[in-house]
Amino acid sequence: MQFDFEGEMAKRTDEELIRVLTHDKDNYLPEALAVAENEFRKRNLPAEKISSLAKSLAQKKEIENKKVNEPLNLEIKVLTFIFPVIITFIFSALYKSEG
Repeated sequence: MQFDFEGEMAKRTDEELIRVLTHDKDNYLPEALAVAENEFRKRNLPAEKISSLAKSLAQKKEIENKKVNEPLNLEIKVLTFIFPVIITFIFSALYKSEG
Protein backbone atom coordinates (compact mmCIF):
# COMPACT_ATOMS: atom_id res chain seq x y z
CA MET A 1 0.00 0.00 0.00
CA GLN A 2 1.41 3.36 -1.08
CA PHE A 3 1.10 6.37 1.23
CA ASP A 4 -0.58 9.44 -0.28
CA PHE A 5 2.14 12.06 0.24
CA GLU A 6 0.45 14.48 -2.19
CA GLY A 7 -2.83 14.47 -0.29
CA GLU A 8 -1.10 14.75 3.06
CA MET A 9 1.16 17.66 2.06
CA ALA A 10 -1.74 19.47 0.36
CA LYS A 11 -3.55 19.50 3.72
CA ARG A 12 -0.62 21.20 5.45
CA THR A 13 -0.64 24.91 6.18
CA ASP A 14 2.04 27.13 4.67
CA GLU A 15 3.82 27.25 8.02
CA GLU A 16 3.75 23.47 8.37
CA LEU A 17 5.21 23.03 4.89
CA ILE A 18 8.05 25.42 5.66
CA ARG A 19 8.70 23.53 8.90
CA VAL A 20 8.81 20.21 7.01
CA LEU A 21 11.27 21.64 4.50
CA THR A 22 13.53 23.31 7.08
CA HIS A 23 13.45 22.38 10.77
CA ASP A 24 11.98 18.88 10.49
CA LYS A 25 13.70 17.84 7.25
CA ASP A 26 15.52 14.93 8.91
CA ASN A 27 12.22 13.39 10.06
CA TYR A 28 10.80 12.80 6.57
CA LEU A 29 11.45 10.39 3.73
CA PRO A 30 13.01 11.82 0.56
CA GLU A 31 9.76 11.11 -1.32
CA ALA A 32 7.75 13.14 1.21
CA LEU A 33 10.23 16.02 0.99
CA ALA A 34 10.01 16.06 -2.80
CA VAL A 35 6.22 16.23 -2.62
CA ALA A 36 6.43 18.97 0.02
CA GLU A 37 8.75 20.99 -2.23
CA ASN A 38 6.35 20.61 -5.17
CA GLU A 39 3.39 21.66 -3.03
CA PHE A 40 5.35 24.65 -1.75
CA ARG A 41 6.16 25.73 -5.33
CA LYS A 42 2.51 25.30 -6.38
CA ARG A 43 1.39 27.73 -3.69
CA ASN A 44 3.66 30.44 -5.11
CA LEU A 45 3.87 32.33 -1.81
CA PRO A 46 5.15 35.91 -1.75
CA ALA A 47 8.62 36.38 -0.32
CA GLU A 48 7.27 38.56 2.52
CA LYS A 49 4.94 35.80 3.69
CA ILE A 50 7.70 33.19 3.53
CA SER A 51 9.96 35.48 5.53
CA SER A 52 7.36 36.15 8.22
CA LEU A 53 6.50 32.44 8.49
CA ALA A 54 10.19 31.53 8.76
CA LYS A 55 10.66 34.11 11.54
CA SER A 56 7.61 32.78 13.36
CA LEU A 57 8.94 29.23 13.11
CA ALA A 58 12.35 30.29 14.37
CA GLN A 59 10.75 31.97 17.40
CA LYS A 60 8.64 28.89 18.13
CA LYS A 61 11.71 26.66 17.81
CA GLU A 62 13.65 28.91 20.20
CA ILE A 63 10.83 28.74 22.78
CA GLU A 64 10.66 24.97 22.34
CA ASN A 65 14.42 24.66 22.90
CA LYS A 66 14.22 26.78 26.05
CA LYS A 67 11.48 24.52 27.43
CA VAL A 68 13.47 21.40 26.63
CA ASN A 69 16.52 22.73 28.46
CA GLU A 70 14.61 23.96 31.52
CA PRO A 71 15.07 21.87 34.63
CA LEU A 72 11.98 20.16 36.01
CA ASN A 73 10.30 21.85 38.93
CA LEU A 74 10.53 20.30 42.37
CA GLU A 75 6.99 18.86 42.37
CA ILE A 76 7.61 16.87 39.20
CA LYS A 77 10.96 15.60 40.47
CA VAL A 78 9.37 14.41 43.71
CA LEU A 79 6.48 12.72 41.88
CA THR A 80 8.78 10.90 39.46
CA PHE A 81 10.78 9.58 42.39
CA ILE A 82 7.92 8.67 44.74
CA PHE A 83 5.33 7.29 42.30
CA PRO A 84 7.34 4.21 41.24
CA VAL A 85 8.14 3.50 44.89
CA ILE A 86 4.44 3.61 45.83
CA ILE A 87 3.51 1.30 42.95
CA THR A 88 6.24 -1.13 44.00
CA PHE A 89 4.92 -1.24 47.56
CA ILE A 90 1.36 -1.85 46.34
CA PHE A 91 2.40 -4.76 44.12
CA SER A 92 4.64 -6.25 46.77
CA ALA A 93 1.78 -6.07 49.30
CA LEU A 94 -0.60 -7.74 46.82
CA TYR A 95 1.83 -10.56 46.05
CA LYS A 96 2.65 -11.03 49.71
CA SER A 97 -1.03 -11.31 50.68
CA GLU A 98 -1.68 -13.85 47.91
CA GLY A 99 1.19 -15.99 49.05
